[in-house]
Amino acid sequence: MAVKKTIVFLFAGILIIIIGWILNARHQFWGLQVKDFESQMQLQSKQWPLYKSTTLGVSFRYPRLIDQGELVFFQAGDVVFVTRASASLYAHRNELFSKSDSAILEKAKSIEDQDTSFPKGSWKVWVRDARSDEDLNQIVKDTFGDGCKVGEKVMSSQPGTYDVSIDPVKPGVESKSDPDSSCFINTRISFKFSPRFQRAALWNLGQEGAFLLNNCSDVNYCDADQYMAQSFTFIPRSR
Repeated sequence: MAVKKTIVFLFAGILIIIIGWILNARHQFWGLQVKDFESQMQLQSKQWPLYKSTTLGVSFRYPRLIDQGELVFFQAGDVVFVTRASASLYAHRNELFSKSDSAILEKAKSIEDQDTSFPKGSWKVWVRDARSDEDLNQIVKDTFGDGCKVGEKVMSSQPGTYDVSIDPVKPGVESKSDPDSSCFINTRISFKFSPRFQRAALWNLGQEGAFLLNNCSDVNYCDADQYMAQSFTFIPRSR
């Protein structure tokens, strides 16, 4: 009986080792696939068409086709909107023009809240003048409240353009991003700054990508947003 138990335990141990090896190999293979895909996309995205607004002085690249539609761009006030041609927001774009950027953004939210179609998602790139950290902090407070502040500035892949992080004034118990911090932002934010052009741009990327690459169903794998955001840069404004 003891011999049988030993054989059973030995067999179970070998089986666990084999399963662990298979899962690890699968994980490594998937990781290589993702890295290979990301490398290919980094190259491909540099060949995408270029959108630019010379009135606001911003530009970024975008794929020609996205899942279930094509991208369209329009501007209202100091906000660049990016959405699908079929989106309700695009159909009602003439209702957005106002003297106030905050009123424009509030109206856009109202339109999208009433839109029951799928898929939906948009960028609302708010471009502001910014010469200093004080200006950047004011943008953060206007958007997220007094509990938030400007964090680290890191040079992006576009020369002269910085990615700006947003930190809580009072960090959470475990980390600065805890829900109990003074600035809990449960979504992806893109915040760009150019000291040369003295401008900043901020927009919400959403928890998941707003724009998936065409003929692709995996939200995490084929998110076009990250490559579009990486290509964002500031350009001279027309006078």
